[in-house]
Amino acid sequence: QDIPRSLVPNIQKRHKDGSDGEKYLWIRFHQRHGNQLEQSRWTRELGPKRRNLSQILRLDWLCCALGKLEHFRSLWAGFQFTSLSLILSWRCYEEIENYLGQIQKVWRDVVGENGFYCDEQTIYHLQGLTPRWSHYDRTKILSLFENGQVFGRVKDPIKRHELCQNVLGLSGQILSFSTFYDHAKFIGPAMLSIRELFVPEKIRPTVLKMLRENYSTERPSSFPIQHGDFEIQWMDVDKSLHFKYAYWQLCFFAIRKLGRFKQQEKLLNHPGWLIEFGHLAHDVGFRSDRIQGLKLLDADYASVKNHLEEERPKALWQVSDFDFHKETESRCKGLAIFRSCPPSTMASISADTDGNEQQPFSHSLFLPVILHALKQEARAHVTGFGKLVIALLSFL
Repeated sequence: QDIPRSLVPNIQKRHKDGSDGEKYLWIRFHQRHGNQLEQSRWTRELGPKRRNLSQILRLDWLCCALGKLEHFRSLWAGFQFTSLSLILSWRCYEEIENYLGQIQKVWRDVVGENGFYCDEQTIYHLQGLTPRWSHYDRTKILSLFENGQVFGRVKDPIKRHELCQNVLGLSGQILSFSTFYDHAKFIGPAMLSIRELFVPEKIRPTVLKMLRENYSTERPSSFPIQHGDFEIQWMDVDKSLHFKYAYWQLCFFAIRKLGRFKQQEKLLNHPGWLIEFGHLAHDVGFRSDRIQGLKLLDADYASVKNHLEEERPKALWQVSDFDFHKETESRCKGLAIFRSCPPSTMASISADTDGNEQQPFSHSLFLPVILHALKQEARAHVTGFGKLVIALLSFL
């Protein structure tokens, strides 16, 4: 079968006008060969996106990472200048480099040095599938090969069988530029939230470098691991993993909170979450003036105070500071009757049904739950929790 009709006009337009990816490849080609005339011609084709190109060319690490993907030309139909510029503004350079490296590894594991085996239809059909975790995806991949919908340039049956086995043998998700832009929506909020722990201090070149510079290495061998929102257990962890696990736990915390507030703006305007965030950052070993200040505050008190101010705005209601403080403390004591729902220890990467989970995908995003889930066997469908975990680990 051919590629879906709805996609044909887009592909025709890309071949006619040139996609962002095609233009970038030609610009880099002529740049390497010193053909300034053709390089300038293709650069002018970008129009306002020339600023995005300049941003990329200033980053040697990014040019290098993208250069390793030039071998797989059909991948570039999904490349977008403007989306990449937005992601770069989050200062998550190492995470971007990790993801682009994972894209290269996936397709090199499938076709080796034969990048011309891939075509746009193949990328379109295979991207996002997870043969390691989903029996349904494995069946779909077999069907795609049997119907000739992927790797149409390869006619030899033996070679096609080899390619099929390579795809089925992939350990993670089949990644592409399209999945990169889709998955970035998970990592972005984490990066923006982590920066709140160091404002107004100067932001370093990247979030990860900033964290490394503010991490205390003088720590015991035991390490705090979050098992729930209000449950931390000190466990024996290899010291070489301390920073990695500390960083991951900050990311998981931010994404869990954003999953409840739905919008980054609402999260940033809620004081309680930031105080909790500061406490966690301090516990796992990060230090900054902002973190030290947050460590002295009470998250419940800040949340109740914020709620009271919204419930009885000062423009409409009068109350003394003493009475306001007394009412806030009274309501804080009332919170003692509530207990946070524990994360599901049964959270899994895949499930036998394709139904929606009762809890938000991010509810069980705790390190022990994730490490346990990654040891499970494949089942029929990848869960929402599984998709989130796979996406995050592609960056981290």
